[in-house]
Amino acid sequence: MAPDESANSSVSEHSEIHENKPEDPKVPSSTKSSPDVSYIQISCMRKPDNDDNDFTWQSQKTLGRNKASREERDDQLAKLSGAVKTILECIGEDPSRQGLLHTPMRYAESILYFTRGYEESLDSFIPTSEAEYKPVSHREMFTESEIDFSSICEHHLIPFSGKIHVGYIPKLQDIDRAKVIKIVETLSQRLQLQRRLTNQIAFAISDILQAQGVAVFVESSHICMAIRGKQQPGEMTMTSCLLGSCKAYDEARIFFDRIGRRELFLHLFYSGPGNKPN
Repeated sequence: MAPDESANSSVSEHSEIHENKPEDPKVPSSTKSSPDVSYIQISCMRKPDNDDNDFTWQSQKTLGRNKASREERDDQLAKLSGAVKTILECIGEDPSRQGLLHTPMRYAESILYFTRGYEESLDSFIPTSEAEYKPVSHREMFTESEIDFSSICEHHLIPFSGKIHVGYIPKLQDIDRAKVIKIVETLSQRLQLQRRLTNQIAFAISDILQAQGVAVFVESSHICMAIRGKQQPGEMTMTSCLLGSCKAYDEARIFFDRIGRRELFLHLFYSGPGNKPN
């Protein structure tokens, strides 16, 4: 079972990926089994939910963080620090001993930093004038791969981290790698689930660029899986979201080839929707 949702439920919602799939594929036998990962989860095609119909997928409370006064910020830190002190007491520790004396405030400051993406809005990435667009004269796929990220699992408040690969086919304009990285950082530096993060990145880039197609592939290691439950460190969770023309066989193949995941592409297209790797 995935840390957030089951692999089977997401695969069944992704059956559109088989559009234009060749009738008689010649798939190497090595690709018919799972890659060396714990499981593969394919994200659904539904746009992520948001609390207030805002493009940033944030609640009203989180949107207010970047407007907090110094006094409000100090009050947040005091509440967080007090909560951490209570946690330490509940596990039998002594928050007043030397090693833990400053831990509550350190953690309070850290958790606000780790979730600083709540203080940023994706609206700032939407071009407001023609001067901000990078016009394109061709419609081939652009790929930005190997983007490092880290986030906090909202189920256990424990980090997960890995790499994100993005491909998109623009209509009229392009954005540079720095902006793609900033979109990834803004959405990942919040309490997240990997499947939702994958979808949000795809839909954000699609909305910002009004792209013909977007493909996002995320691979990460979850500490909550390494130290609890199955306790199998080193296993990778893979999620993907394909939108628009990137759902077609040829475009999906180009994307997975470019990010060096040919065997995964073949596995997704020819293992059969709904099949969970052995």
